[in-house]
Amino acid sequence: MKNKILEYSLKLKKHVIQNKKKIIINYIIFITIMIALILIDQLTKTFIFKHGDVFKFEFDKYGNELIQSPDSIGNRYETTWISPQSIYPNDPQKWGGNAFMGTRFIWHRGVTFLPSGVNISVIQFISMLILIIGITVPLFTKRKILIVALAIVLAGDFGNMLDRFMFRGYVKDLFYWPWLEKWLNKSIGTFNFADTCVMVGAILSIISIIWDVIETSIAEKKKARIEKDKIIQDEISPLQEEQVVQNTDHAKPEELDCISKTNNEDQILDELVNIQIQNETNSIEIETTIVSDESIVKKEKAPIKKSSRSKKSIVVSTDSKTSKPTTKKPVSKAKTKKE
Repeated sequence: MKNKILEYSLKLKKHVIQNKKKIIINYIIFITIMIALILIDQLTKTFIFKHGDVFKFEFDKYGNELIQSPDSIGNRYETTWISPQSIYPNDPQKWGGNAFMGTRFIWHRGVTFLPSGVNISVIQFISMLILIIGITVPLFTKRKILIVALAIVLAGDFGNMLDRFMFRGYVKDLFYWPWLEKWLNKSIGTFNFADTCVMVGAILSIISIIWDVIETSIAEKKKARIEKDKIIQDEISPLQEEQVVQNTDHAKPEELDCISKTNNEDQILDELVNIQIQNETNSIEIETTIVSDESIVKKEKAPIKKSSRSKKSIVVSTDSKTSKPTTKKPVSKAKTKKE
């Protein structure tokens, strides 16, 4: 058991180190949403809610708890006692709000979806357990919608749990739906902002889980199909090899000779084609080198012609008698010496 715990702790530590940034982002989103919604819940309960003081109570002859009515608080001469779980004000005409959402006030002891006789300690234990489990979820999940949904649920859970700790197990309820009660022609209960958070978060969590299940199912089906295709291919290839072997085993010697000849002929043809391609590429390279050499030679010869022409000297003189131009070639140095 100790080894398993140690192994799990090492895996958890490794997971946290590898996904540190993602986990930090998840918790920033998670904590920000929780704090914002808890503040809204507590502010509405503090500044809107109006009912008797649950810390000033007494019991009637039947053992029912009674608290002082808000109307008689501060009145020295008359004290009115009412049930904390009765709606205040008693007159529906004095209820606040509008046609869409109204306000009426009641101290609610317990949880809406649990039986009324459940002990408050059990309710608080369940609330704390939900909170502790929910806080660990951002460590492991990558789905932002699930993180948001859980943050909303836990904000509502914590808001009501805080009320029970502060007000002797009671929770402040203050909103209702006038249009829905009018349509149904009956009272459907009073709730608070924390209850709304729990409901909305639960719906989002269910949607997220269903979406995750669908995506996982599609991915698994796709993976199974790929593996099935791979298995089929693996099964087909040995069968093809066996068929080839069987064909060669059952073939006659003449047929085997023909097969080997055709294979040899194919190899020879491939080699000839490769040689021809190589020869063509070599001839192209030779031609290009020749052309480049010729161009270089032409470039070198061009200045030599110019220099030979410049070295020739032509002397033109005019004969005084005939008035015809005569061309004299230059006298060589050897002749001048002899003379």
